[in-house]
Amino acid sequence: MDQGFIDILKIIIKEHGIEAIVDASKCKAFLADYTRGEFKKESRLLQQALDAKVQRAIHAAPDKDIETCRKVQIRLLHEDHNMVETRAKTVVDVLVYILKGVEKEKNCCKKCGKELPEEWKSCPYCGTAVTPNTPAPPTPPKPAAPTPPKPAPAPAPDTEKKRYRDWQLGNTFGNINNGGYAAIKGEWIFYQNVNDGGKLYRIKTDGTSCSKLCDDKVAYINITGAWLYYSNIDDDRRIYKIRTDGTNRSKFSDNSYCLGVTLAGDWIYYRGSFSSIIYKINIDGSQHQKLGDEKGVFINVADDWVYFIKNRTELCKIKKDGTGSQKISNGKFVSINVAGDYIYFRNGDDGDKLYKIQTDGKKSIKLCDDNVDSINVAGEWIYYANKSDGGKLYKISIDGTGRQKLNDISSCSINVAGAWIYFQTADQKTLYKVRTDGKNCQIVK
Repeated sequence: MDQGFIDILKIIIKEHGIEAIVDASKCKAFLADYTRGEFKKESRLLQQALDAKVQRAIHAAPDKDIETCRKVQIRLLHEDHNMVETRAKTVVDVLVYILKGVEKEKNCCKKCGKELPEEWKSCPYCGTAVTPNTPAPPTPPKPAAPTPPKPAPAPAPDTEKKRYRDWQLGNTFGNINNGGYAAIKGEWIFYQNVNDGGKLYRIKTDGTSCSKLCDDKVAYINITGAWLYYSNIDDDRRIYKIRTDGTNRSKFSDNSYCLGVTLAGDWIYYRGSFSSIIYKINIDGSQHQKLGDEKGVFINVADDWVYFIKNRTELCKIKKDGTGSQKISNGKFVSINVAGDYIYFRNGDDGDKLYKIQTDGKKSIKLCDDNVDSINVAGEWIYYANKSDGGKLYKISIDGTGRQKLNDISSCSINVAGAWIYFQTADQKTLYKVRTDGKNCQIVK
């Protein structure tokens, strides 16, 4: 992690206490104020750790158990939250340092003494091979005089709460763009059970307590607090809501044929099935609005923007208030998935190959030569159906490395929920789930 970002974390703790880093809503608010748009990659990694409750685990661990806790949290981020192992180690080591004051032993070349990242196989300064058991990456040395941006005054609690609500999503972009058939909150996974007519079910992440919540055939599942919002296929795709325990089901909106339903903060965004006009409606049912006259598909609501594909030939974005519409890039974009500073997409101009492009439209990069479908970016990995190999389930790192096949089933509608991938067979008649490492593939009952 960048030293400037670590300095900011230390200042936040000094001025606002440990809870400012441990509590998800507070941490998000303070990072927005102190980083002022910088350190997006580091902030994203820290947020992944917050989602996994890594900060709380480290803070609560007794000093004598901190090394055990460190190993457990690294494994958690890597195996259950899809973070590349080297990044997981770096994130956990930095958190152990700022929360517990414990620095890892520095990984240095035994010949020249230069400090090295753990993943380096040889020293670039003298060429000496690095032994496999070199200690984990060190926490950066203490700065002589940190010079982060001048912090803004701490926002009032109501402001913090609103900012966090504005940022919260009801499901991931990758899931929504693949039908929104699965979503995770805490220990529960909510999903459309195609093996039971597409009805709404829930199950604990450990595979226990499976139950049906309602008889609606659902899509675009979103979660906020104790409520689920979804598109009811049985009622012309109108939006419904139901409590996470299956009670208090009701129709949320009379508007029919709502596609790409995406909950972001206090708003639900969707597009009309026939017009493709993008709309938003407040979660209290008020202020139903049209976002200009833009027509778009594959809606991704990120930060202050709604990203979408226009006319299948333009990658565009518009502000969430309906102003500032602009084109990002030309090209045949078949689907998009915004993640961090990049937009991942199927490039129709290059045989549906997997690409990524910066959110400002610069630096388009091909990630692999597979003909892909149902792409879903989750953590450090991209999951997809490889049409070059019969639609079988694959994954590849967001930097284009580590490509691997996960199973031999022809797949579609790939949704990721924690450590599990839910997917349908190509004929959409059978629902499977498999762990993100390709193990324990099974039919969902």
